[in-house]
Amino acid sequence: MNHVLLHVFCIVMIAFTSRTAKADGPVSKAPQRVSIINGGDLVAVLSASRRSVTVYNQRTSTETTVELLAPLPEDRDIAVSADFVAFQTDDSVYALNAKTAVWSQLQLPPDSELSFQVSDNAVFLLNDNVFYCYGRRADAWSGIRIEDGATIPGK
Repeated sequence: MNHVLLHVFCIVMIAFTSRTAKADGPVSKAPQRVSIINGGDLVAVLSASRRSVTVYNQRTSTETTVELLAPLPEDRDIAVSADFVAFQTDDSVYALNAKTAVWSQLQLPPDSELSFQVSDNAVFLLNDNVFYCYGRRADAWSGIRIEDGATIPGK
């Protein structure tokens, strides 16, 4: 079963790799070190303090902001696609879905190793032994434990 799930994960990642985007559009440094990342319909703005990320949706002319307890580390980027924005802090991955306009936080175990991808359809994350997905109509993460295929709710 583990072997089959690992193959499914690999196929999903390969299928979406060609569609993933990391800072899809031009990245500019505005005055006062504000970072602006254009991903098509979504524009992400990282404040100069690196303590908030605001996403402006050009399709709906609305914005939504997530406030962080600590500044986003300098070595972390914000990934933007046509319908998703995601980034990783020291203890969480945050994702925004353009359809629901809801920020979702997935808390991570300390010192966990992970990789995540942002596509036009979802944010995928592989964290230790769990595959998480934040899909187009989701308002929370969902996960599949690689070990036994059990579904688990996002944290």
